[in-house]
Amino acid sequence: MQLVNKESVKYLMEIASINPTKDKGQNFLVEPNICENIVNLAKIDANSKVIEVGPGLGSLTYHLENKANNLTVIDIDERVINYLSNEVKESTNIVFGDALKYDYDDYDIVISNIPYNITKDLIVHLLISARNATQFVFMCQKENFYHFYDTKGSEYGASSVLVHLLADIKKAFEVNASSFVPMPKCKSTVFTIIRNNNYDFDLVVKTYKVASKLFLNRRKTILNNLSNLINKEEAIKILETLNIDAILRPEEISPENFYHLTTLLIEKGYKNV
Repeated sequence: MQLVNKESVKYLMEIASINPTKDKGQNFLVEPNICENIVNLAKIDANSKVIEVGPGLGSLTYHLENKANNLTVIDIDERVINYLSNEVKESTNIVFGDALKYDYDDYDIVISNIPYNITKDLIVHLLISARNATQFVFMCQKENFYHFYDTKGSEYGASSVLVHLLADIKKAFEVNASSFVPMPKCKSTVFTIIRNNNYDFDLVVKTYKVASKLFLNRRKTILNNLSNLINKEEAIKILETLNIDAILRPEEISPENFYHLTTLLIEKGYKNV
């Protein structure tokens, strides 16, 4: 497989007949040292089942093939699939499909330079679908990283609730826009998500769905938002039981309190909230 760098990228795009498109969020990483550092964040061993989402021209794939004995790549762009079919090792499994609909249950490690236009939807789907995966290594636009990292404030939301209940998230490093072709408008952030199993998986997924509803009206209090789902008097009692101030907004409620709230709702029979 050919190394993707600043000198080779235009040639590789030409032979692959790939002109990066905005609708697919394609920005090819052309710094091999950065690619190697990203791959090294994943603790890949001989038995690891690894999947790369959105391989593009193979910037990360090149380095993954040197580490993973069991590697799968998935992409929705037929041009990418046709190109990689002639480049990757015979042992590398290539999947032509929609990453947002694929089942990742068989994989231990997920790695992706995430297409910028589907960042939130893809990470949420991966965390829920790849329930047996223990490691995730992602790169996304810097501004999008905080949707998963923050646990209070304007960037905090249901996706961050999901991440923090399922795993430990850690920022690794930033990548300058000049490291990509075409060059995006901002820096990117590389980060890891390591599953910790601190909470029941199915209940965490339910918590994410409840939190999604409670974040729909961010300016309203948690009581007003909860009262849209259940009787207001019952909502007041539940919040009092959990010592959650009824006048707080959703962005002021911790992931743990969303979990306890969801647990109590289910215990009280509100299974369809």
